[in-house]
Amino acid sequence: MQNNTFSTLFIGQKLIKLIEVDSTNTYLKDLLSNSEPLAEGTVIMSAHQTAGRGQRGTNWESEQGKNI
Repeated sequence: MQNNTFSTLFIGQKLIKLIEVDSTNTYLKDLLSNSEPLAEGTVIMSAHQTAGRGQRGTNWESEQGKNI
């Protein structure tokens, strides 16, 4: 059985949930350049990324609802 509850003491108290985004990294950079600093421990998550960036410069697209 899968637990879909996202609960934590410090990280994730401020949670930004997106349905679809090109990249959560790009979203965060744009958000920070156009707003006040985010609360410490803010988490950004998306059900679907269309232009995600992985380690060592790799690009990937997640299947909707399938990846972290």
